[in-house]
Amino acid sequence: MKLLLDIHSDNLSMVMDFLKNLTDVKVEKITDKDADLLTEIKEIKQAFQHAEMLSLGKLEAKPIENLLNDL
Repeated sequence: MKLLLDIHSDNLSMVMDFLKNLTDVKVEKITDKDADLLTEIKEIKQAFQHAEMLSLGKLEAKPIENLLNDL
């Protein structure tokens, strides 16, 4: 399993020390840019999953007029 954490810098050293002491945990720092990219990829994946659920009839689509009226 992979887990992405966003840790405030005040707590970073404590959390990193804890994680490094765990034998089955690999710690890797990534840049904010890479974290943003991972978030965007996750959102795109979720959009494809929603589209698939819509095509299978597991989700109900709203008419575009309703969405525009909500704005």
